[in-house]
Amino acid sequence: MKLYQLTIALEGIKPTIWRRILVSENLNFHYLHHVIQIVMGWQNYHLWEFKKGEFRIGYPELLEDSLVQDDQEVCVKHFLKKEGDEILYEYDFGDCWLHKISVEKIFETTKFKPYPVLEAGERACPPEDCGGIGGYEELVAAMKDKDHPEREEFIEWLGGPFEPEKFTGMYSINQALKGLREYANRWNRG
Repeated sequence: MKLYQLTIALEGIKPTIWRRILVSENLNFHYLHHVIQIVMGWQNYHLWEFKKGEFRIGYPELLEDSLVQDDQEVCVKHFLKKEGDEILYEYDFGDCWLHKISVEKIFETTKFKPYPVLEAGERACPPEDCGGIGGYEELVAAMKDKDHPEREEFIEWLGGPFEPEKFTGMYSINQALKGLREYANRWNRG
């Protein structure tokens, strides 16, 4: 069995918001989508797809596009074959959150967990529906400036202050990854 060490980096934001995960080579893109949702902190509210060159992977019926390869039929090893390979994951076609997924390492193992593992990460994921990179930058500016005219409005909308530099919850995220199949089944296509 091969394990892939992948880095997921949210494009267009500096300093970078990123996560490092371990996944099986046999993980399909349907489950990889859900892994990304869990480790980044997204809520799975929006459409998404993976892109590599001319190839697109997702849920064809939901994307209403027969040219999209079915995410349940394609595994990580089919598109990410060697260290350095990359694929893009776009989440929320309105806010256009683009994630670059890079293969850091591929290694053989006889000892593996039957679920993905979050190894590391930095910075908090942007809140859902904050308006893409521009809205996120405005939110961060408001959190830094106590006199910002929209600061209190943002805090009320979010239910509390947003701390962009904090990435917390690795234990709870890894607990959630242990229940990946159950989590994914909540979003069943059935």
